[in-house]
Amino acid sequence: MTSTTTTTILAAVTLTALAAVMHHRHRTQVARPTRPLTALPLDVVHSILDVLHDTPALAALGSTCTALHALCTPRLLARVELSSYQSLYALVAALESRPPLGALVKSFTESHDKPFLFLETQGPNAPPHLLTRLLALTPRLEVLKIRSPVDVDSLELHSALGMLRRLRELEFGDATRKTVDLLAYIRTARLETVRLHCWPAVMPASQRPPDDLARAISTFLARAFSTLRTLEMDAALLNKLDFCQFTRLERLLVHGRGFTGAVTNGVKVTTCTSPCAWCAPIGAAWSHHHRRTASSSRGGKFNAARPFSFVRWLASHVGAPF
Repeated sequence: MTSTTTTTILAAVTLTALAAVMHHRHRTQVARPTRPLTALPLDVVHSILDVLHDTPALAALGSTCTALHALCTPRLLARVELSSYQSLYALVAALESRPPLGALVKSFTESHDKPFLFLETQGPNAPPHLLTRLLALTPRLEVLKIRSPVDVDSLELHSALGMLRRLRELEFGDATRKTVDLLAYIRTARLETVRLHCWPAVMPASQRPPDDLARAISTFLARAFSTLRTLEMDAALLNKLDFCQFTRLERLLVHGRGFTGAVTNGVKVTTCTSPCAWCAPIGAAWSHHHRRTASSSRGGKFNAARPFSFVRWLASHVGAPF
């Protein structure tokens, strides 16, 4: 037998033996029971859940067993961001069936890319009324970000806003005059961040806000003079404020042109360098379409060559009336 033949046979035997060993090891590993995640120390489990910060992963893990469901639920409800009426309806229904869960919600955000609360729907299950029910169920809310206009004026909403004593961050990204009126009912003493954009339908074309509107906003902000750190608003409204009263203000974000306010040293001022989506919210465009439809149905005149949201947005950046 030649050396080449001997080498070939030994190689074949070696590969066969290795394959047998690997097959036996695989069968042994599959048959051996695995240690469940819940058997790990609790602090280790919490560290693993902290890594799974995205909602789909937490939801999938929480559905595997009762113990993990109890651990994942507070994380799933802590920061809620919704982009559809159906998801809001499901959330409110879940919290109403188990009210203690409402205390777990620390942050509620309406999607900036897909706002839906401004859609007109009649009845108690309309998005704005569902928002009222949600706020009443989440008294420990710390962050509230609403992209749509909130044109609901009810005692239930006033009461729900008044209960948000832990609110630290507030955003109304498309505030109408009715939305601004709601500021009077927010009584938190912890407000650190305010983002308030009054789409220009609230203000005249010359960008000089009415005195009552500016007064309502100034009164609201004055209650947070000792806690406010970040403020984001339209230039026309900021010009009406006395920045000396905000002793802890650190950051100021300005939208539109014409800001002439005197800001104290140490405050970082950032301006809207180019026209942005925040300056022309989708709610303004929807309102324009709604008004146009109503005007047409009444036989009224409407200048279709001057689209509402675009012209208002343009005026806010060039400072020109129309």
